[in-house]
Amino acid sequence: MTYQADDSSKSKLLVPKPLEPESKPMMRLTPTNRLRPLAFVRLLDALWRHLRESTGRYRSPLSERWLLLVVVDSLCVVAATWLAERTAPAFISTPGLLWRWFPVLLAGWWCLAYVNNLYDVPSSGDGRAGVARGMASVGLGLALYMAIRVSLGYPWLDLFGLYFAAIFLILILAWRLTYAGLSNRLFAPHRILVVGLNDQRRLLDPLHKPAARLNFEIVGAVGEQEAEDPDGQVPYLGPMKRLPELIQTLDIHEVVVNVTQPLTPDLFDLLISCQGEGIQVTWMADLYARLNYCIPIEHIRPWWALDALQGRPLFSRTQLVGKRCLDLALVLLGLPMLLLLMPIIALAIRLDSPGPIFYRQTRVGRGGRLFSIFKFRTMVPNAEQPGAPQWATKDDKRITRVGRFLRTTHLDELPQIFNILRGEMSFVGPRPERPEFVEKLEREIPFYRTRLLVKPGLTGWAQIHYDYGNSVEDAMIKLQFDFHYIRHWSLWKDVYILFRTLVVVIQRKGT
Repeated sequence: MTYQADDSSKSKLLVPKPLEPESKPMMRLTPTNRLRPLAFVRLLDALWRHLRESTGRYRSPLSERWLLLVVVDSLCVVAATWLAERTAPAFISTPGLLWRWFPVLLAGWWCLAYVNNLYDVPSSGDGRAGVARGMASVGLGLALYMAIRVSLGYPWLDLFGLYFAAIFLILILAWRLTYAGLSNRLFAPHRILVVGLNDQRRLLDPLHKPAARLNFEIVGAVGEQEAEDPDGQVPYLGPMKRLPELIQTLDIHEVVVNVTQPLTPDLFDLLISCQGEGIQVTWMADLYARLNYCIPIEHIRPWWALDALQGRPLFSRTQLVGKRCLDLALVLLGLPMLLLLMPIIALAIRLDSPGPIFYRQTRVGRGGRLFSIFKFRTMVPNAEQPGAPQWATKDDKRITRVGRFLRTTHLDELPQIFNILRGEMSFVGPRPERPEFVEKLEREIPFYRTRLLVKPGLTGWAQIHYDYGNSVEDAMIKLQFDFHYIRHWSLWKDVYILFRTLVVVIQRKGT
């Protein structure tokens, strides 16, 4: 931390460290050294202070880092294109070819990097993950490029394309490793002041871990009375009325509201004053969602949940029409694959164990309406006793050999394309559950019914962020992701989930 405690105060107010007096110069200025670099630095600092005072302090370390990643990635594409055009041997190069296709190369890399989470700011400080994702993105780009060449009647091998890819891979990996090593030094810490003293402060625990690499600094908390903090990580700074004073003296960038009751008029006025000074005001649940891509269900209140779902794009009739059109377009693409794979899968199921090829089961859809879901059978016949439903487990003995392969590759879900065609499901959404499980989970998990506000999906936000679940605790975690998906839905998010699902299928994550 960049502050120290004032022991003379009972509230242990944290104050900035005093500046040390400037030392006298050791060297006398002469006509040869009158450039005065310190004066130039002071000029830049004065300019920055002027811009900051005139525009306010609205900023987000996540958006700044995201912009830096995108810009330098783009410069790597430019550098790789220039180097490939200048240094490629004559027998493999086509002068000017890469520059003619440069917009496609740049847009293609942005899409590949986004799909492979290279622009996920919280994890971008992990060097190993950055290298793995960079290599996967370049490899996927090469595979798509070769597939396009073959489909157009050209030979799959392009030495010039491989030469460019090799140069770009070296540049992007070097940049990502450099960023991972310097990420916490590139930006000043994003200083947060917490308003309210309760157990929700536990949501900030990940920010205290060095592995988080988020460059956040929890300066302290204000409240009506001092509360215990067992870990001593969130110091108490005084009552809420000191909020306007503290945001100035401690250089606060964001105020996080951590209260469990509706705002009082006095607290509302204080927060409005902060926002008027250019300070970002955020609910604790929103900060958690920004960092973890899920909503902390156990730490939100009904009034917050209801307000969070109002006016969402997923409840707009126009947006729903767009989502339905995307579903129908994907059905047209998926039906040929289903018809091609169905005889092979059916034969494998029949040879592996006796019983029907398909499995039909009742699930809960949008608004609590029941419908029948279709799947390839993956368990032995009569795997459940009537009236005694149970979740599948990791090493479930009821699953057949072919069924285990179908589950890990999610090929058993392919017949649900017919449910999508009938309008009972969507390609992307919360996974549908059985009525018996829904009744149980609604009793034990708060806000569980919110996932019934939208159509269930073949895949979803929870499926690409969390493994298969078979308990109430797993259902709680997946609901956090489903709530986040409903609140922040967009067609682009659906496309992203579909691409990420392909990665999950290739990695064979399932039960």
